[in-house]
Amino acid sequence: EKGEKVLAGIFDKVSSSDSAENPTIVKAKKYIFDHLSENIALEDIAGHVYLNPVYFSRFFKQHTGTTLTDYLTKIRVNLACDMLRSHKYKIHEISDACGYKSSKYFAKIFKLYTGQTPSEFSKIN
Repeated sequence: EKGEKVLAGIFDKVSSSDSAENPTIVKAKKYIFDHLSENIALEDIAGHVYLNPVYFSRFFKQHTGTTLTDYLTKIRVNLACDMLRSHKYKIHEISDACGYKSSKYFAKIFKLYTGQTPSEFSKIN
């Protein structure tokens, strides 16, 4: 699948820095990476680690220092940046691989996080 090698590299970077991380958080992050191109809901991740969604949301923030939504967006934008740097994919392919069904919404989120549109980022990098 598109972006799998890039995604594996990002996951390796993230998981290697978290060697002492809580096993539930590691399992949740693995689930997120495995389903990144899908529309992931808090309930899906919480169910995967057998926790109540409200409790899991607090648990995730307590152990990572970030909200689940911010974490998910950061991972998706990082994947998009790596895919854009490769110059192998069209914007809509990157949008899909990163879990955004709307390229327009993806571009908006990307610009919010990077300060550049995907096209601008691709030209510079």
